[in-house]
Amino acid sequence: MSPGESTTQSAASGTAAEVIAWLGAEPSVDPVADLPDMLRQLERLLRSEDVMPLQLHRALELFVVRVADAREALVPRLTGRSLPLPSDLFNAVSTLERVVISMANGYSRVLSDVGSAMVTQSRKPEVLSARALALLTDAVWLAALKGASPRAGVWNEAHRVFHMATVAAGSEALPAELPRGAVQGAYKAMLAMAAAQPEALTAREQEWLYQYLEQTAWRAELSTKPKTGIETWDYWIDPAQDAGPIAMVRRSPPPVEGMIYFSAAELARGATGHLERIDAALGAGGEVIPGASLPELPAGLPPQEIAKLLRSLRERWAMPPRREQMRRHNDYTVDVCIGLRSIWRLKHAGEEAAQVMSWRVQNESPGGYAIMSLEVASNTLSPGMAVALRRQVGAQWSVCVVRWVRSDAPDRVEVGLQTISNESTPVRVGFRGGEGPGEMMPGLVLPPVPGIRSHQAILAPSGAYQSRRFLLVHEGEHIYVAQGRLLSLDMQTSHVELFQFEYDPYPL
Repeated sequence: MSPGESTTQSAASGTAAEVIAWLGAEPSVDPVADLPDMLRQLERLLRSEDVMPLQLHRALELFVVRVADAREALVPRLTGRSLPLPSDLFNAVSTLERVVISMANGYSRVLSDVGSAMVTQSRKPEVLSARALALLTDAVWLAALKGASPRAGVWNEAHRVFHMATVAAGSEALPAELPRGAVQGAYKAMLAMAAAQPEALTAREQEWLYQYLEQTAWRAELSTKPKTGIETWDYWIDPAQDAGPIAMVRRSPPPVEGMIYFSAAELARGATGHLERIDAALGAGGEVIPGASLPELPAGLPPQEIAKLLRSLRERWAMPPRREQMRRHNDYTVDVCIGLRSIWRLKHAGEEAAQVMSWRVQNESPGGYAIMSLEVASNTLSPGMAVALRRQVGAQWSVCVVRWVRSDAPDRVEVGLQTISNESTPVRVGFRGGEGPGEMMPGLVLPPVPGIRSHQAILAPSGAYQSRRFLLVHEGEHIYVAQGRLLSLDMQTSHVELFQFEYDPYPL
C-alpha cells in the first residue's frame, strides 16, 4: 500500500467503514437471503457524500464477491421454471437487479474521479468502464429472466459509460482498443443480448446465451458512421434515449448527431460455424460435449437444443424481424388452453379433460395476438409453448405458438402469440428409428394454409422428429392408422416442432 493510499484509508468515513465491516461479516448460508441487506448497505454507501472514491472502489470490489455468490445461488432456481415467477423468486431477482444497477452507478462514480485521483491498476478507466457495462448487462439479463423489460435508466447509463470510455480513450469515435477489448466487448454483449430478443427465449436458453456472448460478443460491429448504398447497419442506437438497439427494418434513425450503429451479422456467421461443427460431430456419430469437445460453446444445454437455439439466434442477428402486419388494439375476453398435451386432451376428449382459462386480448393482427392475464397460475408459460385460443363458446380453437412472455409483476403476465392454424385434429405420432416406431406421442394435424403451407402439417412435442417416416394414428369413431413422410421441418422450439408431411402409400 502506498503512503497516499494509507493516508486516505486512515481517513475512511464511518459509513464506508461500517459497510466494509458488514461485507466482512459471515454471510447467510443462503446468499439470496442477504440480498435485501446487501441493497440497503450499497444504497447507504452511494448516498454518503463523505465516502472517498478509493473507499467506494474498495467496497465495490467486496460487493462483487457477494453478488457473484447470490447470482450463483439464484439463477439455478430460475432456469427450470416457466413464467410468471412466484412472488419470492420474482422479488429476489428484482432485488439483485437493483443491486447490480447500483454497483454500476458506483463504478461510474469512481470512473468520473480517475482524472483527479490516484489511478491504480484496478482503477484504470477501461477496467472501471468494462465492469460497469458488465453489471448493466447483468441487469438486462436478470430482467429478462423474470420476464420484464430493463429498468428505466439502464440503457441511458450504459450509453453514458460507453461515452465516458470513449473520452477517456482520447477518441472522438470509439474506444481505441482491439476488437476484443473489454469495454467494447461488454457494450456489444449488452446490445447483442437485446437484439436476440430474450423475451422469446426460455430462462435456460437465456442463461446459455449470456455465457455464449461472454466469449463471442467481440465479433459484433460498432461504428459512428452510417453505411451507404445497399449495405446498411442492422441496428441504430441513440445515446440520448433510454433504449437499446433499434432495428433499421422497424424504424429509421433520426437525423441527429452522435448516433451509433450496430451489426450482429458477424455473430450470426459465428453461430453458423458452431452449427456446422455440431452437425458434423452428430452426423459422424461422435459425442458432442459442450465445454469439452466443443470448448467454445458453454455447457448447460444438450447439443440438439444448442443447435436449435443457435438457429434462432442466427436468424434474429442476421435478419432482424420486420413487423409485416399492423396490430389493432382491442379488449375482449378469450378462452385459452395452454400446452400441447392439454390442447390434445381438449380436442380428443372435450373441455372437461383440459384446463380452460379466461384471458384478455390486448391487440391482434392477422398473424397473432397479444393477450394478458392477472390470475394465471405461477410456472405455466415459456416461449415456444403451444396455446389454443377461441373467441367464444362454440367457436373454433385457433392453435398458436408463444413467441414471447412478459411479466412485470408476479401476478401479471402478457403473452405474444403467433397463429399457426385455425383448425386442428388430435392424433398420435411415432417416428421410425432403429427396429421400429418409437414412442407414440400426442400431436395435432393442421390443414394447409395458402401462402404459408402447401401441405398438411403436424405439431408435435419437441424431440419427436427422428427420421423422415412416421406412424400416425387418429382415434375417432374408427381408428385410422397411416404412414407419413416428412417433407420439411418448419419450426423447432424448446417445446414443439412443426413439420409438413404427406401420406406415404408404401406398405408399413
